[in-house]
Amino acid sequence: MFGFVLAFAFRPIRLSAATEEGATVPAPNEHGAPHSHISAISAVFAIGVLAAAALMPGQARAHEGHDHGAEPELPAGAQNAAPRRLPNGDVFLPKASQRLLHVRTIVAERQKTRRARELIGTVVPDPSFFGQVQAPMDGRIELAKRGISHVGERVKAGEVLAFLAPSIPIADLGTMQQLRAEVAGKLKIAEQKLARLKRIATVVAQKEIDDTRTELEALREQQSVLQSKDAELMPLKAPVDGVTSVANVRAGQVVTTRETLFEIVDPDRLWIEAISGAEHTDPDISNAYAIDLDNHSLKLTLVGRAPSLRQQAQPLQFRIDEPHEGLTINSAVKVLIQQGAPVEGVVLPAAAVVRAANGMARVWAKEGPQLFRPLPVRVAPLDGENVLVLDGVPEGERIVTDGAELINQVR
Repeated sequence: MFGFVLAFAFRPIRLSAATEEGATVPAPNEHGAPHSHISAISAVFAIGVLAAAALMPGQARAHEGHDHGAEPELPAGAQNAAPRRLPNGDVFLPKASQRLLHVRTIVAERQKTRRARELIGTVVPDPSFFGQVQAPMDGRIELAKRGISHVGERVKAGEVLAFLAPSIPIADLGTMQQLRAEVAGKLKIAEQKLARLKRIATVVAQKEIDDTRTELEALREQQSVLQSKDAELMPLKAPVDGVTSVANVRAGQVVTTRETLFEIVDPDRLWIEAISGAEHTDPDISNAYAIDLDNHSLKLTLVGRAPSLRQQAQPLQFRIDEPHEGLTINSAVKVLIQQGAPVEGVVLPAAAVVRAANGMARVWAKEGPQLFRPLPVRVAPLDGENVLVLDGVPEGERIVTDGAELINQVR
């Protein structure tokens, strides 16, 4: 278009008929062109320059290899397309960032459910599938044929875990030696008496021979009982099927009476013992859940409650319906029990509720395709995976369930 304007401005000028007949014409300038013609050319040239300037792109062209590409399309009223927090507290988040952060929403629906109360619990073994092996007397640990059972080994009920060689005090050894000598003397006398009675059996009553034979058998049994116990080994057997959780023994170790040597537990049968305060005296418990250290939600079944208090609190026992492998005995868990009258609220995943800068709970509502607005809420625990929003979320609002924590960090 610029070339067309130049060509039009410098085209040849044809004289009018009046000029050809001798009419007066304007005096030419020093270049030989009339003043009116030059003015027209200047006006057309100025218009062409302005048109060319308006049509030229505002971005400077870069050298080869330095081109940054086309500018992205900006949203209306936005200076740039980066995620940012607006002055009113809302967050502008482009679609590309939403896909990157995996933002997902659900429509809020109010429903009635029982709110949960939080207790402190501990993982304990099921008493019917838990056993201890204690030393019945002082002694020394000896190896079994299969070796000593170690932690984590699965054993069967009645399987020998180790042997115990009883140890006898020196004073008792002296007394036993004296008794053995005394029994040996009586046994020798009884054998001689029985032999003599057999030789004169024709003149001696049969009753006397039988009594002597009975006395001789009793002395032999007594002698066998008083034999040295140093070589006798007592087997230590597993009381139940399960996995060895405690093994406090070593070969040659000297143990004392009632010392716990082994503990056997079934990892598939675990309980949780929770402590309930005075505010949790309602016996009606509809559902119960436990949250472990890895934030796993475990469904619980109430087994029973103690009729007496322990340190001014009432113990409650629950059975874990489906324990996982990472659950360990004596680990602390958070127990949520649902009881009381049903309340109305919005059930949301626990990840949907975040903390504001002032520490208050809030959720993020999707106001537009790329706009999110924070909503302060009042929540109550439910089952570990979900929470109950009692107030702050209108029904029908689109609430962010995945990516809420990342949206909350946009500045």
